[in-house]
Amino acid sequence: MAKQVQYQIALIRIGVGKQANFTAYLDQLCRTGWDSRIVMPDVLAALRMLIPSSAAGCLWLDSRARPADFWLPSLTLAQRCQLATRLRRLGAMGAEPAGESDLQRYLLGPGAFGHVLDIWLQREHRAHAVLLLFRSPSESRFGRRERERVAQWLPLLTQLAAPERAVPVFRDSGTDGTLVIRHGLPQWSDAAAEQLLQQRLRCAPGGGWLDIAPVARCCNELAGLIDRGGERAAPVERSMTVPGGRVRLRAARLSACGGRRDAAVSVTLREQIPTELYVLRCLRDTTLSPAQRRIACRLAAGASRDEVRRGCRIGAETMKTHLRQIRSRLHGQHAADLLSLIGV
Repeated sequence: MAKQVQYQIALIRIGVGKQANFTAYLDQLCRTGWDSRIVMPDVLAALRMLIPSSAAGCLWLDSRARPADFWLPSLTLAQRCQLATRLRRLGAMGAEPAGESDLQRYLLGPGAFGHVLDIWLQREHRAHAVLLLFRSPSESRFGRRERERVAQWLPLLTQLAAPERAVPVFRDSGTDGTLVIRHGLPQWSDAAAEQLLQQRLRCAPGGGWLDIAPVARCCNELAGLIDRGGERAAPVERSMTVPGGRVRLRAARLSACGGRRDAAVSVTLREQIPTELYVLRCLRDTTLSPAQRRIACRLAAGASRDEVRRGCRIGAETMKTHLRQIRSRLHGQHAADLLSLIGV
């Protein structure tokens, strides 16, 4: 009996520790000052751990508080097109208390969800985005306890609605895709390209694939530039912010047999994530303190130790102590690649 009680206490401590980790992680994400799209997948993942949910998403609003971009990765492409068609019928949306709102009739149908908790992010008396947590019909509704927890985090989450204050340093994520376009029409694409094309979706008139996917439209525009440039057109590049980072696009004319230029255009899509976000993800479940995680992230982003020390408002000896603890704690967790990236 005593062992069973000790086991239950240990489980509670583990649960409390994870909750604290994700709360600290959420705090760091909301304070980056980046475009909210970049951190949104991680913000929603943290919220799902803190408030058990079967799915999560985000709806961004334009300057007139109308639905603009949306991110609901659990939906199929057909469901996303259906949702885009529904959302574009909405006019200006007013902020509502955290809870279940009129958004249900637009959101629950396409995804077969049962309950939704919507968290409205406001700035200067205008709603900028709505964070969405979902539960299946067989699960319990979101209740007062969940709404009270959201109310506690709202001042922090509202920072996501602030104007972009910083531009992160990006690194390749390892996900590359290829799309081939001929005469303005997609001819072939691999699975990675299909995934990246769906990273950013919007509620645009029409409801067609190109209408709701700005990354796909950008690919078409780059292919058009190559087509208008003739056979010897130079490759063109562009980047676009998407949930989780950005997609780097490069379009070039394909070569046919014998070295002749083909009419088709190849578009390479490369996913990139902020170096600091990559480090934050790696450090989330470590034993580092919040201050040590901030130090590690800033070092990984390219700041010097003096810059980090001044930014964190700590003395030289305190900085040395933190660096020593970072080395020892990460070394014990076999994070040699992470130590190399941080430079300690």
